Amino acid sequence: MDISWNLAASPFASVLGTNHVPSSAELSQLKAELVKPLQELGRLESEIGRVKATLNGFLSEKKRVETYIEAHQSLMSPIRQLPSETLAEIFLRCLPSGRYAVRSLEYAPLLMTSVCRHWRTTAIQNPLLWNSLHIHFPPHLNGKVANQRIDGIALWLERSGTLPISLSLHGSTTDHLDFLPEFLNTTQARQSMVLLFQTVLRFSDRIHHLSLSLAREDFTTFDSFAPAVFQELSSLVLEDYQASPYYPVPWEENEGNPTYGPLLSRMPALQNLEINKSRDRNVAYHALPCHWESLTNISIRDHLTPVDLLDLLTVTPQLQSVKIGVMLSEPSFHPSRLPMVILNDLISLSLHFITNAPPSPPFGNMDQADPAIYDQMSSVFPRLNFPSLKSLSISWHNGRSISQISFSGLNLHSLESLALEMPMTPEALTECLLLVPGLISLDFVDMGSITHERFTSTLQNTHLTSLSPSTSDSSFLCPQLRHFRMIDSTSMSWPGRTSWTDTCLTAMIESRAKSNALISCDIFFHEMRSFPKADLDKLKNLKEDGLKLRLHQVRRPPPIRDDSAMAGLRPFTYPVNVSPPLRWPTSLADMDGSFDTDTVV
Repeated sequence: MDISWNLAASPFASVLGTNHVPSSAELSQLKAELVKPLQELGRLESEIGRVKATLNGFLSEKKRVETYIEAHQSLMSPIRQLPSETLAEIFLRCLPSGRYAVRSLEYAPLLMTSVCRHWRTTAIQNPLLWNSLHIHFPPHLNGKVANQRIDGIALWLERSGTLPISLSLHGSTTDHLDFLPEFLNTTQARQSMVLLFQTVLRFSDRIHHLSLSLAREDFTTFDSFAPAVFQELSSLVLEDYQASPYYPVPWEENEGNPTYGPLLSRMPALQNLEINKSRDRNVAYHALPCHWESLTNISIRDHLTPVDLLDLLTVTPQLQSVKIGVMLSEPSFHPSRLPMVILNDLISLSLHFITNAPPSPPFGNMDQADPAIYDQMSSVFPRLNFPSLKSLSISWHNGRSISQISFSGLNLHSLESLALEMPMTPEALTECLLLVPGLISLDFVDMGSITHERFTSTLQNTHLTSLSPSTSDSSFLCPQLRHFRMIDSTSMSWPGRTSWTDTCLTAMIESRAKSNALISCDIFFHEMRSFPKADLDKLKNLKEDGLKLRLHQVRRPPPIRDDSAMAGLRPFTYPVNVSPPLRWPTSLADMDGSFDTDTVV
């Protein structure tokens, strides 16, 4: 390197980088000192430009060669060698599971039509990709957009060939949001909805599964265009139309006269019926013109009286699965009014009990506090004879503890799956576990026990000990139990009231896992727990050995502290939208979801 470009050799080295103010003589000397460096800088910049131009030429040529190679290599890619049949099978595996296909280029099957001509042809020619569709048809669509959507729906369903169709229709011609109706063309919305119904019902002879979420007036319109018979329809889901989860549709005054009644009479092959409509009141379901005798599965979100429930079960002799709510509220209830029901094929039963009776006293056994309500609940089960029952789910949120199992009248000896969500005494839980010796799966929401001015958890150490295999005692409870899930809800309202210890829980899990009597265990705590290190080590080892184990607890949000320069000069306010609200499991319905929790093990 030329020493003249070394800062240390500069005659101004002592003042470089300082705040020194040069004199007139020094300014002249500085200008003379920079003549040669400036000439050298110009020469270097010129040389760099020449080298860059040469490099850019090489890079451009390299890019052309790479493009040439890649274009030819892509012709040899393995996926191009796949037969169309295999490619079509791969496309099928990309379809969503557990829901209807949607009209979006982000998901299969439309995604496959946007890759290349070969993929598009293969996808369009495969009817199995097009026999499922979810249709969203809100009222604010203008005529052009509505017609385009309808044309696309018709093309989609035509591609399904002659296959059975699964269809979901969610829409309305009116919007109940206060700030939108003035912008709606109601006449246009109704004309578009009629055209949609006419288009969809062209394929009515192939519709096997139908989900309808429509406003009340649109149900009537749909019914007026429906065929005389849905010959192939085997599954029907009826839901309330919601423009938004934050703006529910107002209550509709249609007591005992649901708009979907006439539609049910046109479905002779119906086997699965799910009614999730909450705005129909006092419906006598057994009197609706439905082919009840052919149903195998039924789910109704409404709450029926015990009499209406058993009347419905009486007219559905082929049922295999039932999920219904039960309202315990009749002021003059007589068990003798309940018919005897025998369902030889029923495998799964789920009942959710509620009551609108006056609240019970703050403490005391539930059956002592309100014997009339408890008698109604207890009188239902002896009238039920389900010899093939394998799965039972019972939930009840009355607030008073059940001291005796109301469903002991059922034949539970062969029961394999049990789900419980109700306040109950420890003795009632013990009685329940004794009734199910063949139990394989247990889901339990511990809502606690309120008796004699005390509040404790239902689960006790005695239960955990009784569930633990022992070399000295072979009569432990539920010897076939393989899957155990629990939500400890007692600690949510009454922290510190759990009546079992972490060590006893660990011993139960360890003993069952080591005896190959436990495959999975998922327990959620509503309070922070501190397991002893020895217990944590045991549980972690079991998890490493293959046990599907998860113990998780509430996640406490980090504290928000104001340490800004303005602190103390203004009132403290929490930041808006710092993070989404935390989600915790609280009920049986939540057990299959994902949550914001802290995992202990």
